[in-house]
Amino acid sequence: MLNENGGPAGSHGTLCASSVAAQGIVANGKVQGMAPNASLISVGNYYAGGSAFDGWRFVAEGYDGLTDSGDEAQIGSFSFGYSSVVDAGSDQNSLYLDWLTRVYSKNTTYLVALGNGGHGYGTVASPGGSAGIISVGAFSSRTGESAGATWGESASWSNRGPNSQGRMDPDLVTIGWSATGDVTLNEKSDANSAYRSWAGTSLSTPVAAGLMALLYQAWLEEHGTFPNSQVIRDLAMSTASDRANDPNVQGGGWFDADRATATIAGESGTWWTQPASWMPGENSGQHRDANINWLLPGASADLNLSFNNPSQDTYWINNNATIWEPATHDVFVWNSSESGDWDGYQSSRPDIVIPILIHGDANNTTIANDSTLVRARATIDARGFDGDQNYQSENRPYLRIYRWNDTDGDGKWWSDDDGDGHVDSGEWESANEYSIISEHMYASPQVEARIGDPWAQPADGILLGIFRENKQTSQADPLPIEIDITSFRKGHDSWLNLPPQALILPNSTNMIPLTITVPNDATPGLRMSTIEISDSFGHNWSFPIVTTIAASGPTSWTPPEIDGNLSNQTLYRETWMQGAQRWGWRAESGDWKAFALEWPTTLSNGTIIIDIDWPDNGYTDIDAHWLSRIPHPYYADDPAAYGQWAMTVETGSLSKHRGSGVWERQTATGGDRELLTADASPGLKQLLLHSTMHGVSTNDNPVNVTVGFAATISGNLTHSTDDWTRTNFSDSLVLGSTVNITPDDISGWGWTQPVFYPGETASQDIPETVSTASYIREISVENVRRLKVEIDTQNGAEDLDLYLYRDNNGNGVIDWGSEKKGSSGNWNSDEEIIIDNPGDGRWWIVVHGYEVPGAVTSFWLRLTEVGGIDLTVDDWYQLNPSEILSLCPNGCSALGGAMPTVAWRVNHTMNIPAASGMWEGYFELELPSGGGLTIPTSFD
Repeated sequence: MLNENGGPAGSHGTLCASSVAAQGIVANGKVQGMAPNASLISVGNYYAGGSAFDGWRFVAEGYDGLTDSGDEAQIGSFSFGYSSVVDAGSDQNSLYLDWLTRVYSKNTTYLVALGNGGHGYGTVASPGGSAGIISVGAFSSRTGESAGATWGESASWSNRGPNSQGRMDPDLVTIGWSATGDVTLNEKSDANSAYRSWAGTSLSTPVAAGLMALLYQAWLEEHGTFPNSQVIRDLAMSTASDRANDPNVQGGGWFDADRATATIAGESGTWWTQPASWMPGENSGQHRDANINWLLPGASADLNLSFNNPSQDTYWINNNATIWEPATHDVFVWNSSESGDWDGYQSSRPDIVIPILIHGDANNTTIANDSTLVRARATIDARGFDGDQNYQSENRPYLRIYRWNDTDGDGKWWSDDDGDGHVDSGEWESANEYSIISEHMYASPQVEARIGDPWAQPADGILLGIFRENKQTSQADPLPIEIDITSFRKGHDSWLNLPPQALILPNSTNMIPLTITVPNDATPGLRMSTIEISDSFGHNWSFPIVTTIAASGPTSWTPPEIDGNLSNQTLYRETWMQGAQRWGWRAESGDWKAFALEWPTTLSNGTIIIDIDWPDNGYTDIDAHWLSRIPHPYYADDPAAYGQWAMTVETGSLSKHRGSGVWERQTATGGDRELLTADASPGLKQLLLHSTMHGVSTNDNPVNVTVGFAATISGNLTHSTDDWTRTNFSDSLVLGSTVNITPDDISGWGWTQPVFYPGETASQDIPETVSTASYIREISVENVRRLKVEIDTQNGAEDLDLYLYRDNNGNGVIDWGSEKKGSSGNWNSDEEIIIDNPGDGRWWIVVHGYEVPGAVTSFWLRLTEVGGIDLTVDDWYQLNPSEILSLCPNGCSALGGAMPTVAWRVNHTMNIPAASGMWEGYFELELPSGGGLTIPTSFD
């Protein structure tokens, strides 16, 4: 809307705007918006710079800076996101946007594009994971297909939930693949050609925003006011159309504005629910509408589901608790060879075709007759995708699902005339027999395509086409490609209990009690289920439920074998990682899985160890990120919805994103295993795993996950003395770990004292310019192993950011462009930077006032330098099993009653610190890869 085609983002804004309000004038109505009478406000061009926070707030306030004054928008549509944000849903963007719509401007609804980095789960881009907004995914609308239009299927590249809090995303889906849209007039000489076809969640979001405008207008006409954003969100979701996918693919379903507006008007046969989805459980003793909730094995949760009937009808509804169960699972391996019968990639026909179903032909039907969802996948041997690991793919597998109509009546969907099993030239039927339903046609080592309700398709059959495209010289020939086809049916969910029927009275709100009970032996993880609700008018809808079952304390997860066993098949399993990378897109692509864990207060005197292990192959890479709780910045504004705690990334794998969804392989161990350590602070933890490269020859990669604990099982990590006549102590302790690690060496560092500055001052600086920072503190660093700087304020509405710079060239002046060594920029002022082996010399602590509403604020600063030569390890050795057993005959209390997998005796000498006070040091277990695990110690 703002810029010429040659500017930042080109015609992206114009395309988005036309999806909302195009008038259907040019090219005989080629472009039609969902709400042609809506008024548009062009807030800004995000891609040209500026602050998204300003844009979001402008939607709520308008030009006068006031909500509900008349110059603001009712609906905000945002077709952009932050793909590099690990904790989408918990990050500053997501929390702020939720606060805007839930607390600050309750009649403003924000719709946000989920992103185009699918098909992996957990690929939510910030701020699409915000709890109170409407996140939008992309489904299909293919009007130009040779054998007739297809629609309503998941676009394989559309991002999926859950977000980092385990909450469901998307909320709704609509047309994203594909439609026509207007382009900027200055790129065309004829206005009737100023349009093009386009796709993405950038499309589905303004489409949904236009539909939401219809709901707002209907609500205004019915009630005389604009709706509350959370109320209209529930109404839109619970009047959507079920597209037979799971909640983290379709959310509430396909946005059905016709049914939604009819419901607002109270027409016959309409109803809606509050809430429109459920994340069972509690957080700090209470269910939270805008935060993570969880259940432990053996726990239960209740919900009174409000069933709103605005009509004059009395009717019965039927309720059925369901969960996805595998119905069939077939695995095929195509050993494709450039020197064999394969004739190379042809975009117009597949290389291999497999019938998913052929009506009336059981021998050529691979799925069960009660299947409601089919998932097809393919993976290429890692040697064939990027065998030389130069970040350029040699080969790519593609999938395409076709609807086949036997228009010529010959009963053939293809003819293998030469019997080689390949679809060769002349063997594919006429193009008018095929329509594309779904596809995955972009660079990835592991791909997926889906179809919902396959038996309902108006077709003679459903076919799966498999393609291989050779881009560069292959590193392997023949090249195996594994294909699997899995169908799922809806089975009974025994965890859920609710009345099978309910009488719904006219013009009333009816409560339906719902209980979920987690079995005592349940494996901690994420569970997707639904309540199938059908009424006596023939309408049905799936109420989505996404449950997080948390572990407690040190826990291990072991994957089932990848053996083709039907009972093991599932849509989502934490310990089976898909590939799902999308080379050519952005950082979020690749499969993500989440593990929730309550860490007890009794295990605080040690170090948490996170161990991620997968089959050795030299290709696979899985990044790990550990989230811990911090004070919620908006708790005081809505305590019930938010709770006291938010989550943020405490530690994680090094980010080696090279750009465009391509990642450099890196682990802390240097091999096919990732190790992290974290503080043993109490409360909920979230472990996020991200598949950045798929290196196995199966579609699922089995991953062993252990969250363990290391602590002193004999001896002391805390020392004190008031005898200043002694200059040193010799001592011995035993370190034990529930995780099996093998250090090259154990060393000691000490002593240093944290320096605390309680009353520092910062001002409002130019937000995007760090060099305008009003607070700079110079420090001198010498013989320091680890440098840690922390800041915070007492005001959660303020945002200070923290930076560390080092005087590399020794000129005594900060070089803002080249001397930055660390940064921390959360949504509030709770910032922390840790630098290992910082290097001697002059350093600067820089505090930048990003948002200081009062112009000036006070903050505290803590500086911790861990180093020194007064704690030395004299010798150490690993204990044998009998020695461990003698120390912990019934388990080690320091490890929560667990037996250590490995333990070491560490003999060390400590020089007494130079002065009184609390001094800090630590022992470091140095790993063969060069990384290390640290265990803190102190001297009082």
